[in-house]
Amino acid sequence: MDIYVAGKYENRKNVRRLMTSIEFLGHGITEDWTRHEPDEDSVMLGYALDDVRGVKEADLFVLLVNKPYVYQGAFVELGVAISEDIPIAIIGHMIDGCIFSLIPESRFDTELEFLKWLEER
Repeated sequence: MDIYVAGKYENRKNVRRLMTSIEFLGHGITEDWTRHEPDEDSVMLGYALDDVRGVKEADLFVLLVNKPYVYQGAFVELGVAISEDIPIAIIGHMIDGCIFSLIPESRFDTELEFLKWLEER
């Protein structure tokens, strides 16, 4: 299964660790945005387009929201996943106040809980 993992740029080390665990289970990552570095607007535009493509190519969209950040780009990516009818898994509860967090069928308290679920699929 090909998976896109969204999260907050400031939490990219944890997102990268989650991606590594997903790959260890035999799944692919459609786009690794954790390696992007802030740059000029033309480069950032390319990153944004790569991320949208990554979401659209995914069989599963995972949103890691386990830290109290202001999630911006992750909401855009979530919207793309919703519009493309891609299954969504949310890990954490930092966006529970957002009505769109009610859409996913799969909700997890921790990354470990999600990985166990993924391993059983």
